[in-house]
Amino acid sequence: MLKGKHIILGISGGIAAYKSAYLLRLLVKAGAEVQVVMTPAAKEFITPVTMSALSGKPVVSEFFTANTGEWHSHVDLGLWADAMIIAPATASTIAKMANGVADNMLITTYLSAKAPVFIAPAMDLDMFAHPSTTRNLELLRSYGNHIIEPASGELASHLVGKGRMEEPEVIASVLDRFFDCGMSLAGKHIMITAGPTYEKIDPVRFIGNYSSGKMGYAIAVEAASRGADVTIVSGPVALKAVNPRIKVVDVESAREMLEACERIFPSCDIAIMCAAVADYAPAHPADRKIKREHNDLPV
Repeated sequence: MLKGKHIILGISGGIAAYKSAYLLRLLVKAGAEVQVVMTPAAKEFITPVTMSALSGKPVVSEFFTANTGEWHSHVDLGLWADAMIIAPATASTIAKMANGVADNMLITTYLSAKAPVFIAPAMDLDMFAHPSTTRNLELLRSYGNHIIEPASGELASHLVGKGRMEEPEVIASVLDRFFDCGMSLAGKHIMITAGPTYEKIDPVRFIGNYSSGKMGYAIAVEAASRGADVTIVSGPVALKAVNPRIKVVDVESAREMLEACERIFPSCDIAIMCAAVADYAPAHPADRKIKREHNDLPV
């Protein structure tokens, strides 16, 4: 299923960069067209000449070619790709991706990518287990990225633990399954409703429920990670959507949710209704707070 796919292979500066050559060969052998993007540090571990020979394309590493001034457009690369895989992804690169530190060509390409992004971490066990790395990986997951968990084994430090970049064959199979299972939703627009609705009794009281919206937001994150553009029509919740592919339309009442859905639905390919719409609504909400001694609440 990789035949004809455009894949960006990002390589950061770690000893596992030697595995990237094997991964590149597997992707090309499967029929993919691969553009390699390397950080400056990655060139200390494996040469651009090797990766260019295997990919059949010049390796991109700098923002422009020093001798000619030719500009390498990270925006064009982001639009070209069907998928992007960063392997190995060091702790430094992961931190930069998570926080938008765009100081090299790999990070700017990642920030411009429209396609699903896969990340294969590789580092020493203590670095991988550090709370900052854990937080950065969780942040990247929340953006909709796919994390290919590292394996356990002997590391470059000769310590044994979790941190080895997953084997190239496994990474290639993850990409192949992604496309083979129809998991890609690139180009699709999905509308998802989430959370409760609040039906006003008066300015300070409402009929509602305890829906958290977590299911709808989780589905939105998964859909966005597969390349879809998602619009959440959300009742009042404490959740935030950080993935740039997810747009949130905030509503309060069932009527507002209906009207928002009617506006958005005609442009959608898929609609998923997860909201817990209130079962009842006052026929005539009071425009002022109803005094506590009054028992004749409007229903």
